[in-house]
Amino acid sequence: MTKKAELALFIANKIKASRRTQREIARDAGIPNSNFLSMIKAGDAKIPISRVPALADALGVHRADLLRRVLEADHPEMFAIIDSVLPELPATDDEVALIRAYRFLKGKGIIDGDGCELRGLGPKGRASGWARISRE
Repeated sequence: MTKKAELALFIANKIKASRRTQREIARDAGIPNSNFLSMIKAGDAKIPISRVPALADALGVHRADLLRRVLEADHPEMFAIIDSVLPELPATDDEVALIRAYRFLKGKGIIDGDGCELRGLGPKGRASGWARISRE
């Protein structure tokens, strides 16, 4: 399956899962014609880069995830450059949460240049395990 076909299927599945009409999604994404979404779902139209943030919000997906998919499908040269410069760009809400947690822990001095040790608590508040995270 091509990247364009994967993107079209992704959009179609997200529209279906949203339980909203294409008209509602198009309106929220700033797309003047809901038929344009049908063309995107069929792989016959490109998603304008300027519409990616609003469309991602309307579909309930992470903006960076949709941007990566659109670039990979419709602008492969640009995607290759961005991916080579920013290969670990977060693409999901979980990845963003991990980065925020890291920055918080770093700011509190819990993480230093050597890494950190994470300890988990079990259901009764007792230590249930640990992991050492380091740069190596």
